[in-house]
Amino acid sequence: MKSQERRLKILLLLQSRRKNLGVNELAEYFGVSRRTIFRDLNFITEMDVPIAHDSIDGYSIPKGYSIPPLMFTDKEISVIMIGLSFLKSQTDQGMVDDAKSVQLKIENVVPEALRGLIRTMDQSVIVDPYIKKIQNNEIGADWYAISNCISNHNQISFKYKSAITQRIVNPYFLIYFSDHWNMLGYDIAKKAFRNFRLEKISELISLDEKFVPDSKINHESVVYGDPDGLHTIKIQVNRTIWHDLLRTLPAELTSVVEENSHYICEFSFNSLENINVFLLRYGNDVNVLSPNELKDIRNEYLRSMM
Repeated sequence: MKSQERRLKILLLLQSRRKNLGVNELAEYFGVSRRTIFRDLNFITEMDVPIAHDSIDGYSIPKGYSIPPLMFTDKEISVIMIGLSFLKSQTDQGMVDDAKSVQLKIENVVPEALRGLIRTMDQSVIVDPYIKKIQNNEIGADWYAISNCISNHNQISFKYKSAITQRIVNPYFLIYFSDHWNMLGYDIAKKAFRNFRLEKISELISLDEKFVPDSKINHESVVYGDPDGLHTIKIQVNRTIWHDLLRTLPAELTSVVEENSHYICEFSFNSLENINVFLLRYGNDVNVLSPNELKDIRNEYLRSMM
């Protein structure tokens, strides 16, 4: 770790901790000598940062002193730019505009050297170059409004897929599925978790009613579903595409057997029709072994394409 980065982190640690930090604690935390920490603290003090010292408790920054929040290393700026590049690749124009606004604000407050890095990465980091920026008439729900409701535990109401009735949902998660955004939440009327594509949501309203999130719910339990309502699927996968399938498979594997040229694995999924479409992208490299119902769906699907 460079000294500049370590000194910045010392600043942030001293500001964020409720108790003082001693030289030994800091030296152990960063894996350096006590002498190095003393040198870092002297450097920070010379920058007119008011570091208080107590011979018993150690070092601290007095309450009320505010360190400028936008102090980034080169690597941190690079991480931010990769994230913004992803957002600017979205088809949701609102999300694209928000990302551009964030980038502009960061450019205006960082040193000139970092501005050059931002401009370089803006031109050289490309996310999903084949995505088509077609005009989408389905504006969909505001991701920011939903994220606020998730954070504040507000119920939301909306219409879905041009339905007449309003859904009332406790929103839990925003999840990106390869080419679109979904909101996962508990549907009050259906008394179950449901998956909603943002572009299919209209007339979104944040309600005054609050909900208490179920502490037992995590994104894996909602995304992968209740095992009692799923189909067990067994497939044979060619070794050449194994890692690609693992990366994109919308389910957790429950068993894997490795053989010479292929793998045999099992997983559970709720919709045979949807998993059939997913597996067909791999052509002959994936062979369905069971259930027979999925085999029939695949054969019928292929016949309809002839």
